Amino acid sequence: MTDPACARFEAELAEALAAPGPCDRGAAASLRAHATTCASCRGSLDLVDLAAEPAGARDPFPDPPPGYWVRFEAGLAARLATERRRGAMRRLGVAIAASVAVAAVLAALALKDRPFRSETPPGVAVVDEPTGDAEDGFEPFPAAGILDGFSEGDGASLFSGPDDMTPEEQERLLEWLRRERERLTGGAA
Repeated sequence: MTDPACARFEAELAEALAAPGPCDRGAAASLRAHATTCASCRGSLDLVDLAAEPAGARDPFPDPPPGYWVRFEAGLAARLATERRRGAMRRLGVAIAASVAVAAVLAALALKDRPFRSETPPGVAVVDEPTGDAEDGFEPFPAAGILDGFSEGDGASLFSGPDDMTPEEQERLLEWLRRERERLTGGAA
C-alpha cells in the first residue's frame, strides 16, 4: 500500500484507541484489512483488536484489589517512620562522635603542659624518703648524715664528681645545671 494509506490507517487507529467505547465493526474491519495486507502496518494488528474492545478492557494494568491502597499507605507510613528513626539515629551517632572528638581535643589541650608521671613537675623537689619499720631499729637518715663514715681520703667514689672531670666536662655540667634550673623555674633565676 501507499504511504498516505498507512498515514490514514495510523490516524484512524489512534482515534479508535482514544475513543471511550469500542470502535464500530466496520471501522474495525477496515483497519484489520489494512493491517493484514500492509507489511509496514502488520505489527499494529494487535492494536486493531484492542481498539475493538471496550475502553475498560483496553487498560493493560487492571485496577488493584480493594484493600491494596490501604495496605500501600500503611506500608509507606511504616517505611517513612523507619527512615525517620534511622535518620535520627544517624544524627545522634554523629553528635556523639563529634562530642567525643571535642572532649579528646579539650583533654589534650588541658594536659599538654602537664608532665608525664615519670617527669618531675617544675618547681617540685623530688624527695625519696626511705621508710623504716619501727621494729627493725633502722633510722633512715642518721643524725650524722647519710654519708657518715666516708671521708675525703677514701679515694675514688662510686659516682663521678667534679674531682674526676676534666675542665671541659665541668663546664658542660655547669651549663646543663643552669639550663635545668631555668627550665624548672620557668626562666626566672
